[in-house]
Amino acid sequence: MKKRCLALILIVFFVAGCASIGINLDTPEKKYLAARAELNLLLEEYLLIQDKVADKDHKIVKDAFLAADVTLDTWEGMLGESRYDYLADMRVWVKAKGVILKIIRIYGGK
Repeated sequence: MKKRCLALILIVFFVAGCASIGINLDTPEKKYLAARAELNLLLEEYLLIQDKVADKDHKIVKDAFLAADVTLDTWEGMLGESRYDYLADMRVWVKAKGVILKIIRIYGGK
């Protein structure tokens, strides 16, 4: 939990610092890095509650983590490609994140 709080604080300071000096956070690369960091935080949070999760929901969240990880791997591999449309991968990521968050909230995560 302390690691998660520290990581969240660092992200907040990074974003606030970038906003104050005008660094563009809207690039596909930066969106990918933010998504990967968030996936790692969600995994840490899920691991704290996984013993409480019903088998049916565990399979659902496992599939969502797998989909998110594969999508982010694809996104990472395509960074820098001029014809790559990262928005399609971003939509898959957002959908998987929603499933994961729902399960975490149901079983007592934050």
